[in-house]
Amino acid sequence: MGTRQHGDDASEEKAARQMKKCEQSTSATLGVRVCGMQVFQMDTGHYLCRNKYYGRGLSIEGFRHALYQFMHNGAQLRRDLFEPVLGKLHSLKTVLERQASYRFYSSSLLIIYDGKELGLEPWQRAAEVPPERNPNPPSPSPTVHGPSEPAQLPADSAHLPPEPPPPSDPSHPPPNVDVRMIDFAHSTFKGFRDDQTVHDGPDKGYVFGLESLIKILEGIRDENQ
Repeated sequence: MGTRQHGDDASEEKAARQMKKCEQSTSATLGVRVCGMQVFQMDTGHYLCRNKYYGRGLSIEGFRHALYQFMHNGAQLRRDLFEPVLGKLHSLKTVLERQASYRFYSSSLLIIYDGKELGLEPWQRAAEVPPERNPNPPSPSPTVHGPSEPAQLPADSAHLPPEPPPPSDPSHPPPNVDVRMIDFAHSTFKGFRDDQTVHDGPDKGYVFGLESLIKILEGIRDENQ
């Protein structure tokens, strides 16, 4: 995360190497780059894996595609993840904008979610009901549908507003999502140990990276609604 990766204690040689990596990657243009990811693929049962070298070579559009892959489980885009992830990113951005003197050089942002969705799809639940126990057997009535017929609404209900979902559906629990700042070896703030360099204001490079991350995720969400 951020537009700068070297700490205040880095040698000139190391600082030059880190600055070059930033200039040649999305760290400079977006304030964030992919360090690695693994995404469980429901269609194969395996993980899609990417390393830091993959991330360094990404363009802005390539970074966007990597985020799309991260939110895709091989069978479908996990639309249920966008709001929980974006909510945590917005909260983190709000907190960091209020911090003075803190710098999180070379730190990372870890985004985690359950790759295997909890609960079953409606067609999976229907398939588990034995034919002789199916509470909705086939019927000629247009308001009842059998296993192979599409659902139909009675004519007088066509203009009724849809019923709100139940407060808590145990078959579709909210996704488990976590967003964490990690790797603080080169982080600093005013009064930290013997650090001589004192920075003023929030870490603008890190905040810029969060803004880019939020904007791209919101774009993917809006394009796939």
